[in-house]
Amino acid sequence: MADVLSRDGGDPLRADRLVGLLAQALELRDERTGLHSRRMSCLAGLIACKLGLGKECCDAIRLTSLLHDIGKLAVPDRILLKPGPLTKAQRAVVERHPLVGYELLAGSGSSLLDTAAVVALTHHERFDGGGYPRRLARFQIPLEGRIAAVADVFDALITDQPYRPRLSVDEAVATIRRGSGSRFDPEVIDAFLGSLDDALQVYADTGSAEARAACPAWHSALGGSDGEGGLQ
Repeated sequence: MADVLSRDGGDPLRADRLVGLLAQALELRDERTGLHSRRMSCLAGLIACKLGLGKECCDAIRLTSLLHDIGKLAVPDRILLKPGPLTKAQRAVVERHPLVGYELLAGSGSSLLDTAAVVALTHHERFDGGGYPRRLARFQIPLEGRIAAVADVFDALITDQPYRPRLSVDEAVATIRRGSGSRFDPEVIDAFLGSLDDALQVYADTGSAEARAACPAWHSALGGSDGEGGLQ
């Protein structure tokens, strides 16, 4: 992944700007999903750094993770915003969003958007092969997707959802730990646990210098200390 930003020619910021515009479009469609994507991307960047990846890789994973749910633009509001459990048919519609996101982002000729496409496609795969959409297992799942899977689930667990209230941090961490080796890559879990203090400082809007460097847009994403991402 070291060359993830290197194939965009003389204007690498062009792809960065496009990622930002697409993320804004998602947030305008559904603010809850958009803010989740910002928070989740910050956590993904911290995990990548804890894994020892280079700065360019960490920045690319953080940025491209903003678009992991871009395929939800194709999910009807009556399903996306439903305040209760989904039916089997509705769940099938939602579970198409990784493929939709991949089809939207792939093939642009930009390495950054190619990485975003991979993240969108693989963030719901499971380490044991029981995920979707392609039932990839273990190291068939790109590292970006294995990182995004942990960040995605943790943020979802500790924030209110239409179908359930948030879990406590301890409950969420215990859930993530239980998924090590089945739902999640154990090495990524170790990196997540190693970055947890910085992640929680970011959620509390009092982030360390490392966390702030990984997440320069964090204050606007959080929306205030009592916002959706605030921990009680």
